[in-house]
Amino acid sequence: MKKDLLSLKDLTEKEQNGWYTGVVHIWDLPEELVFIDLEQNFKKEFLKSLKGNLSWEKLASYSRISHKKLEHFIEGHRTSLGVIWKLLEFSKNNENKITKEDIEKNVIRIGGHQSEIKDPKLPFNFNSLDGAKIIAACLHDGGIRNKSFLFFYTNENSKKRKEIFNSVKNVFGENITDNTDSEIVEFFNIVGIVLVFGIGLETGQKVINNPHIPQFISKNKKIIPFYLGQAFDDDGYVCKGKNKFIGITSNTANEKNPPISNLLLDIKNLLELIDIQSQNVVKSKVRPKFFHDNIYISQEWKLSIKNIYSLIKFKENINFGIDYKKQDLNEIIEKLKSSLKFFNKPRGLSEREAFQISKTICKNNRYIDKNILASEMGFSAYWTKDLLKRLEEKELLQRLPDRKYKESSKFVIKVK
Repeated sequence: MKKDLLSLKDLTEKEQNGWYTGVVHIWDLPEELVFIDLEQNFKKEFLKSLKGNLSWEKLASYSRISHKKLEHFIEGHRTSLGVIWKLLEFSKNNENKITKEDIEKNVIRIGGHQSEIKDPKLPFNFNSLDGAKIIAACLHDGGIRNKSFLFFYTNENSKKRKEIFNSVKNVFGENITDNTDSEIVEFFNIVGIVLVFGIGLETGQKVINNPHIPQFISKNKKIIPFYLGQAFDDDGYVCKGKNKFIGITSNTANEKNPPISNLLLDIKNLLELIDIQSQNVVKSKVRPKFFHDNIYISQEWKLSIKNIYSLIKFKENINFGIDYKKQDLNEIIEKLKSSLKFFNKPRGLSEREAFQISKTICKNNRYIDKNILASEMGFSAYWTKDLLKRLEEKELLQRLPDRKYKESSKFVIKVK
């Protein structure tokens, strides 16, 4: 993506570790844009070890910073990370043992040129329940403004706005101004700077950027439901018509042929990681629209969850946080349950019986799958799938590789 801040290209040239870890340290941030102040006693010790017998003027000269900037830092003003790193480099030349980690532990104020967060929670950890919600809010109903790096979140639901505000406080620090009375909540630009330079999110129009979800989300199954819950609250919906399902939409834009939504492809993957089946990402019936003076064509994409068992898992493990969506989901689940045969767990669900049937079926080089076992036992394939999985875990059955897309898993008796 083309970004129009003077040195933004250079600043983002290095790949962000936070994309893979979810953790952002101050040394991951651009030294030209971030300003900090240090705890007073630590700062005195740091400056004393730097100065020695030198005058302040000579210290400024030897450490290659201006005397004015050094003076501001001494007087208690925030100073750029660039100045801090030059001072630290100079201190190492004098065999000082202060480290970047020591600096980070003693930061008491951090921000951009004008705004700041007091007593920040460094390092900033997004590999958490609150962090996952912030990432989702940014990629769905929020964003990061070009040039200013302001992170914003917009939602008509005041409860959701308050949730995101609290999540930002939990990750960044308590001293953040509450403006959740407005439908568009804006945060200090240090939040956006951290998301861009520390995590790797992009500023500007998401429909053109077509972003991915940072990889650290998919590596932590504990936070996946919190990302998905926020995403479905923002862009999800419940269909209560003839076809009952839940879905989520995302738009992409291009001059000629809008690409498939990376967000929805990544969400499909996250759902699969917590054993929730969804449909393929497809174009919505909504016709493509023009925007930005007819320069770009915008296409809506959708991802749906239709299977009753996946809907129940969604409700149990994720669920909507918005009341009317939660009620609508309950309603379609109850209607689907009442129309399904074999929904209730049958009595006499026997692993022993399932294994004996499997041994009989698997003779003469045959295999067993959930549908074959279901027809033999008179149960729903949902329950026989669970039986086969349990027999596999007990090393009584062995799963055959290379199954085709949407084909049921095949098993044979495991030879010991």
